[in-house]
Amino acid sequence: MARLSAPIRRSPVSPLSSLPVLLLVAAAMAAPPPPAPSSMDQILPVPGASTPDPVAMAEKAALLAFASALGDHPVFARASWINKTLGMSYENTKPCVQFWQRITCDEKGRVNAIDFNIAAMMSSDPEFAPGGSVGPLKGRVPWERMGALGNLVLINLQGNAIHGPPLPANLTAFPKLYEILLQGNRFNGSLPDQISTLKALKKLDVSGNQITGSIPRGITTLSNLTWLAISQNHMADVLPPELGNLTQIVKLDIGGNGFQGPMPESWGSLEKLQLLNLQKLNLNGSFPASWAGMTSLNHFIAPAAHIRGPFPSFLLALSNLSDIVLYSNELYGPLPSAAELFAPPILTAIDVSGNYLNGSVPKVPPSRSAFKFSFSTNCFQPAAGADPLLVDSSPLPPTECSCFYSSLALGEPAQAISPSSSPSSPTTSTSTSSPSSPPSPSPSNPSASLSPSALPHGAACLLALLAASLL
Repeated sequence: MARLSAPIRRSPVSPLSSLPVLLLVAAAMAAPPPPAPSSMDQILPVPGASTPDPVAMAEKAALLAFASALGDHPVFARASWINKTLGMSYENTKPCVQFWQRITCDEKGRVNAIDFNIAAMMSSDPEFAPGGSVGPLKGRVPWERMGALGNLVLINLQGNAIHGPPLPANLTAFPKLYEILLQGNRFNGSLPDQISTLKALKKLDVSGNQITGSIPRGITTLSNLTWLAISQNHMADVLPPELGNLTQIVKLDIGGNGFQGPMPESWGSLEKLQLLNLQKLNLNGSFPASWAGMTSLNHFIAPAAHIRGPFPSFLLALSNLSDIVLYSNELYGPLPSAAELFAPPILTAIDVSGNYLNGSVPKVPPSRSAFKFSFSTNCFQPAAGADPLLVDSSPLPPTECSCFYSSLALGEPAQAISPSSSPSSPTTSTSTSSPSSPPSPSPSNPSASLSPSALPHGAACLLALLAASLL
């Protein structure tokens, strides 16, 4: 049996009860339409982008502090960081939503990279180049105001004119830093000891600055580091044996500093190392036999590095070797035979100019016609009728060679050739070391070395020659 629905009871409606609604509708119909969006409104953030977000606002503040410390350079306006019409603050907008250029963001909308390398800046405007009407970035990085950028994995400022500390003393705010590229600036001060906290760091390049101090031993604990470039600074230290712990290292570029001391045996464990730059260091002793373990070595750059001894022949057993650059050192004695010297299959260049090598010059095989072999300014003694291509075009004077070997026979200390008088180096280079110890020097055994800058001249040279003749 169907159930009957109860009748719906309706309250009586007063004619006055609908009056407020009618008045609101009438007012809305009489109001003028909203104005069309202006061009200014078009560049405001998209709906939802201005929702307050403390993390995004803190990151924005850190980025604007960075821009301000670097003089509000025009590149920031070009990259949409600064809009003079909207104002510096970009009120309630987020860099990752507003698409600020020269930064990247992760999938969560957090800033994870800052890239203002000079090449990228010049691609947008050549006037940002050094010497241009605007020029590169100047000022200092306000690390102390950038702690909100805790997701940062990359900072690339290479090629600018930035000064101040290269890194903050406290690095705990940046645990995810993966690459730090600051080369070619004017950074000064030292590298902080707390660099050991950057466990994710793979690449550190601060070459070509004015950095002082020693190599922080904390660097040697960074097991993921593959690239360490600190060359052309004002650092001073003994060569740390602990660098041998960096078993993933591919590039070790430390030349052009005040580093000195013996070459550590522990570096022989760097089997992934492809480039080693020891240019203009104050090395002493012979190359350790363990360095034969650098089986991936491709480029060895070691000119004007006070290297003393015979040619490091074990280099020639490294099958990946491409370049050997040993000019302006204290190499002495004969070079290996042509069969040995040109044996590495991909070796393309050897530069041993400006040493005290003697004997004959090995001939480059016809199959290696593109080989670059620089051997000038040595003590070679070409045989009569020797191939003109195997004759030193600018040999050391015979008296200088005699003084060199005689001085060594007397046990006088050797010094490296002055870089100002050294031959120019090729664009690439490689080198390794010789496990053999130097033979005892004597006039009859000219396999010994001393540098031109330490050669006795005038009376001192005559006395050295006379003393040697009396032995």
